[in-house]
Amino acid sequence: MSAAAHQPETISTLRIDAICQAYVEAQAVADKAQAFADDAKAVLLNIVEQHGFVPKNAEQSRRLEGKEYVATITSGRTISIDEDHVTQLQLLLSKAGKPRLFNDLFSRTTKHTLKKNAAELIRAAKISGWRGGRALELFAMCFRVASKTPSLNVDTVASIAAREAKSAAKAAKKSPKKAKG
Repeated sequence: MSAAAHQPETISTLRIDAICQAYVEAQAVADKAQAFADDAKAVLLNIVEQHGFVPKNAEQSRRLEGKEYVATITSGRTISIDEDHVTQLQLLLSKAGKPRLFNDLFSRTTKHTLKKNAAELIRAAKISGWRGGRALELFAMCFRVASKTPSLNVDTVASIAAREAKSAAKAAKKSPKKAKG
């Protein structure tokens, strides 16, 4: 085989420029389409927020229904645990004679996760003296609440009806099993 057979095919500068230009133009069209979609989403989020209703069993959502489409926005929050403050609270509760209360407030995994009724439990714990106020203060510093960007989902009415029918059928199948058990 000759050395020329292993040489890569050369491409002209004109061809490179044409391909690059096609890419730049396609990217501009995509950017324009994304901007249009972002604007439409902002309008829809605003309308759903103002005029929507809270769907059954979906307290974090708002829904607006049309004849063909349903728009649902879901907002949530994340809670992150501050491990240093959790440790301080654990030590304080131990010194206050309430070490078991800590296990009612947090569950231990690799990190602590906040239990659902923790705020009510620490308020009801009746920790005496200055430690009670300090325990509430430390408890409040143990986590940070951050809002998530609302998500938007647009579905057809028909697809939602089909999902709800499937869910109802599944629930109906489970009901007789519970009655037998």
